[in-house]
Amino acid sequence: MQTVEAYKCERTKQLFEHPRDAARCEFKAMMKSAGGKLGAMGSVNPVDILEWLANNMTSNVHPTFQDALFEALDYFKANRETITQR
Repeated sequence: MQTVEAYKCERTKQLFEHPRDAARCEFKAMMKSAGGKLGAMGSVNPVDILEWLANNMTSNVHPTFQDALFEALDYFKANRETITQR
C-alpha cells in the first residue's frame, strides 16, 4: 500500500490529486448550495443555473465576467439595505 497526498472538497467529501480540482469542487458546491436557497420558477431550476454559472467561471472562458460579477456583488453588499427596501 502506498500513501499519497490528496485534497478534499469539504462540502462533497470528494478527494482530488490536485488542489485546483478540490477548490473547483468546493466552489461549485457552494454555488449549487446558493441556488438551493432560491425558489424555483416554473421549469427554471436555480441550482442548475448556478452550477452552469460556476462551470463557466471555473473554465475561465469569459475571464472578464468574474470581475463584473464581483463588482456587482460588492455594490450589492455595500448598498444591500437600500436595494432591498420595500
